[in-house]
Amino acid sequence: MTRNFSYFQSSFPIAATVFLLGLAAAAARADVTLLGRQTVSAGRAAPVSAAVTLSYQGANTRLESLGAPTLIYDGKANILYGVNTARRTYAITVPVPPDPADEISLDPDEVKIETTLDLHRTALTRTLAGLAAHQYLVSGTVTFTRLRPARLEARNDQEAEQEREGRRRRSAAFIAPVWTIRGEIWLADARKFPAKENTLLAAQLVAVSAGPFQQPLADALDKYAGLPLLAQVVVTHVPARLPPVPVVTVTSWTVRSVSEAPLAPKLFQAPLAYTLVAAPLTPYAPGLLTPLP
Repeated sequence: MTRNFSYFQSSFPIAATVFLLGLAAAAARADVTLLGRQTVSAGRAAPVSAAVTLSYQGANTRLESLGAPTLIYDGKANILYGVNTARRTYAITVPVPPDPADEISLDPDEVKIETTLDLHRTALTRTLAGLAAHQYLVSGTVTFTRLRPARLEARNDQEAEQEREGRRRRSAAFIAPVWTIRGEIWLADARKFPAKENTLLAAQLVAVSAGPFQQPLADALDKYAGLPLLAQVVVTHVPARLPPVPVVTVTSWTVRSVSEAPLAPKLFQAPLAYTLVAAPLTPYAPGLLTPLP
């Protein structure tokens, strides 16, 4: 099952990005509220930290943080609602994955893109938010390899010559971007994700700006299924442009407490009494958000 999610952007600021997690009891999947803190530093910006209240019911999640729009994620429908309670508006978006091919100059048949990611369990254990957890180390890279494009038909017409010239220009201008990910994620031993729909969103939020690592990390989290209770992940991206300036994003997350008190279903529904607006939202990092171009 493939589940894709990307960042959503808004013209009004978002104060925080956090994990959207689920928590299930052994016999029944109870409602869950997580209290945590996420700290993100991106590039040369100063680290920004935010306290977060996250609630879970079924395949749905509600995220609240002071000064930020409320986020409601419908995991079954793969839809995110961004709710601005101050303006009484909300936005809807259907998640789409980032494509690393978008930042390079070559056509798809002229480059091979390979993403590798490893998440493996160590022997280290800790008790976090009252839950037993193991340490998992994550590492990965994305490689871009130029390919020899298929030969053009032997034609002398202007169209063929223009295509050849275009290939020559793209090849001369090609700069391979760099993507790496490394860090540690502590997963609960007994508390598991309640649904597969949660893992991709959790992967994006445990590693802000993860780009092409989102889906592979989600698949790895789905394999082990334990809830991320503590994490520090570093994503490095060197864009395909000159001069090559690395952008390093460090994400830290700590769950402080977990509650299983029942929650009202209406907390996880879109506020239809509000005004629907076109601008989608992007949880990117606490206080770090740029408007749509």
